[in-house]
Parts: sequence; C-alpha cells; structure tokens
Amino acid sequence: MILNLKNKGSLLIEVLVASAIISTSVVASLGVLGTMAKLQYRNTARIQASFLAEEGIEAVKTLRNASWNTNIKNLTLGTRYYLYWNNNTWNINTTPTVIDGQFHRYFILNNVYRNSNFDIVSSASGGAILDSDMRDMIINVDWADEAGTSSKSIHTYLYNLFAN
Repeated sequence: MILNLKNKGSLLIEVLVASAIISTSVVASLGVLGTMAKLQYRNTARIQASFLAEEGIEAVKTLRNASWNTNIKNLTLGTRYYLYWNNNTWNINTTPTVIDGQFHRYFILNNVYRNSNFDIVSSASGGAILDSDMRDMIINVDWADEAGTSSKSIHTYLYNLFAN
C-alpha cells in the first residue's frame, strides 16, 4: 500500500479556510444587524416627529375653530408657542414641554400680506396689505439624536375660517 504524502494535512487546511469564511460571514452579519437596529431607531424618531408635527397642525386648527379671536388673533407674532393637552382640550403656552421624554414641539405665527391681486406676498412692500384673518404658521418638532439635534418642520397657513 502506497500513501500519497502530497495530500497529507489538506483536510486541516480546508477546515481552517471554511471556518474563516463562516466566522467572517457571521461577524459581517452581526455588523449589518447592528447598523439596521440603529437606523430603525433613528427612523422611528423621524416618523414620530412627523406625526407630532401633523398633530400640532390639527391642534392649532382645533383652537382656531373654537375661537380665532380668543385663541389665535392675540398671540404675539414670532413667539414660540407650545401645545399641551389638559382637561380634554388643547392649550397653548410659552413654556417648553417635552413629549415622550424626547420631543419639543412648538409653533410660530407671522402676518400674511396680500398684493392687489389678493395673492400672498412675502412682505408689506409694494403696496401689499395685511390679511388680518390669516396667519403664516411654522410648526417645528426638535429631538436629540446621535448626530446632534434633528428637527421636522411644516409650514402652512391658518385662516379664520369661521369668522369667530
């Protein structure tokens, strides 16, 4: 019987190469799973912020519907206002509130000007007049994440729909 000495130890090398390939694949998969978990957490915060901004618009509209003169007209323009829920109604104040221990939601109102064609223009220049029944509204949601502070903003107009 003649032994083939050229193949001696090749099984050991094949096992080592296969083990290296499998362990590299496992480590790479764990890295991908870690990255996916981090992205999922960041996207969850972005989605929550979008919902909070939309909810803020609806809350201000609810206050407008209840009474433009009481709830909207007398607010100081350019000031940050925060929404909070109390006694089954939306309320407004200037004290920052934290939502879910993470988010800060506020809105800012500004004047709206119209030109002679009744189109909205950016300022009172050029003969534009103030539209006292409309406000320019920016609602903003800020939150801290690993990149610093992130924010979601929505810009809309608020109109005295019910002349109240």
